Amino acid sequence: YAGEPPPPGVPATGPNRVTVAKSAPGGSQLGVTFDITTCVGDDEHQLVFGFGSMLPAAPGGAFSPSGAVCQIVSTPFEWTSVPDPSADASGLLWFLVQATDGVMIEGSWGTDGNGVERVGPGPNGSSDRCGMVDKSLANTCGQ
Repeated sequence: YAGEPPPPGVPATGPNRVTVAKSAPGGSQLGVTFDITTCVGDDEHQLVFGFGSMLPAAPGGAFSPSGAVCQIVSTPFEWTSVPDPSADASGLLWFLVQATDGVMIEGSWGTDGNGVERVGPGPNGSSDRCGMVDKSLANTCGQ
C-alpha cells in the first residue's frame, strides 16, 4: 500500500463530529452521522463497538471490541440490531467510528485524557475487526 494516503480519523469534536439519534424505540436502531467530506484519504468507515466490561482496566490499556459494522460508505448510516447494553453488567455500550483504507488499515482511535492514542487488541493497536490488521496515525484529520 505504499504511496497511498493513510486513512484519517473521523472528526470527534466541532461542527463535523459524530452524532447519534435513536431511530427505534428502545435504541435497537441508531442513526449515526459523521463527516466524510472534511478528511481525505479514506475509502470506507467501520463502526467498532463493545460493552463497558470491555473497556481498558487501566489508562493506556487495550479496548476489547465485541463486534463491528464493516464497509460503511455513506452517512447518515442506520445501525440496525444495536446490541442491548443491559446484556452487560455495566449497562454501557461504547462505539467508535473509524476511517479505513477499505482493505486492511484503519485510522486513529483518537487520544485519551492523557493525550495517548487509544488502542485495540490487534496489531499496532488496531481493532482486529473487519479484516483490519494495521492502524496508521499518519493522518489524524478530525482528531
